[in-house]
Amino acid sequence: MEVVREQTVTKKTQYIMTLIASDLPRIEEKSPPTFSPDEIILRLHDDGADGLLLKMAEF
Repeated sequence: MEVVREQTVTKKTQYIMTLIASDLPRIEEKSPPTFSPDEIILRLHDDGADGLLLKMAEF
């Protein structure tokens, strides 16, 4: 993650990463993921239309 953070700042690039929340590294067992809120641009979820990637109606 340190390399990704460094490259996105120094090279002005965008890094797209998809992760499963349960697979994220944590400092302590119940602590939040190791990303700061400003590093998360879009959080996908199934709890409503705002969590959908393509904002399409369910079928």
